[in-house]
Amino acid sequence: MDISNIIASRGVSTVVWCIAVTSDMTIISGDSCGKVSFWDGRMGTLLSENDMHKKDVLSVAVNKEEDVIYASGVDCTIIKYMKCNSSGNWLRSLRRSVHSHDVRAIHIVGDYLVSAGDDCNLVFTKYPPKTTIKCFPFCQKSYCTVAAGFPCMLLMYPKYVEVWSIITSGNKDKPINLLRLKPKEHERIISSSISANARWIAYSSQFEIRLFCLKLDKSFKETPSFHKVLMPDNIPSSSRILLFTSKSPKLICYAKSIYILKCDNMEALLENTIDTEMDDEIQLMEINNDDTYLACSYHSGNITIYNLHTLKVHSQLPKYTCQATAIKFDPCSENLIVAYSDRKLCDVMFSVVI
Repeated sequence: MDISNIIASRGVSTVVWCIAVTSDMTIISGDSCGKVSFWDGRMGTLLSENDMHKKDVLSVAVNKEEDVIYASGVDCTIIKYMKCNSSGNWLRSLRRSVHSHDVRAIHIVGDYLVSAGDDCNLVFTKYPPKTTIKCFPFCQKSYCTVAAGFPCMLLMYPKYVEVWSIITSGNKDKPINLLRLKPKEHERIISSSISANARWIAYSSQFEIRLFCLKLDKSFKETPSFHKVLMPDNIPSSSRILLFTSKSPKLICYAKSIYILKCDNMEALLENTIDTEMDDEIQLMEINNDDTYLACSYHSGNITIYNLHTLKVHSQLPKYTCQATAIKFDPCSENLIVAYSDRKLCDVMFSVVI
């Protein structure tokens, strides 16, 4: 049976976005007209249809007993349909709105309805009792680092890193690919960074941390030159996070502990080590403008600020229920700005936080 042909008989151009099939060959379809339709799969006939959705229906889900279905889509509303035991008809039941954008997928797991969509939230709901659990997205690493004092940026890919020129407003020139660095064939890049003056580039694969000293012309007329800098033996072979200090030529590496390396033209030397919370992992690091404080955000939600002069904890922010997705020091004050995965933004005066 071709459902699209049957729907086309309505005289309206229609796209079927989703279908579900029960054991008795009842086919449930959701389409671009906002209709949820119930079909007899054996006879190829339309049993009933419901047009309670205002826009496209993108997903449908059936429970194990096959007496309840859920449908949702562009209008963000999830509608429950229940099968009437006496007549076998499907009747509209409850409505719930837990998303702000298109709902792309729904699935029934036990007593919970799990839904996900363009708002990037994974939501568990059930009734009764009325329960809503929102799982916000995990923090994603940055794949682009901008050299604050030089018109270029570093782009990170799994198999290589590239340095590109940044074109100022009004300049008609196209961005230039200045440099590409590759690890060995079997390696994948897991972290990278470029210094503010674009003199240093570092990247780490799962096997080795590599540091390079660059020579770039601001006019980008000369061919860039670079050479590899020797790394010390007394640091881990890989680093999940790499970060250059703002003023002095130092590289900060994270691998269970925080390692501070002093960069030189020929070799890097281990200067200091900071022990961290060993039972947790750092996901974000940020350093302030004068290289005094290092903010570290952990997977658990803790945010700790270390003093790089004393190598001790300066302060710790109150733990929040969600992970931080971005942290940044305010260059005009002693504040740390934190963005959380639930879309809340906090401006914290960390100098007064215990």
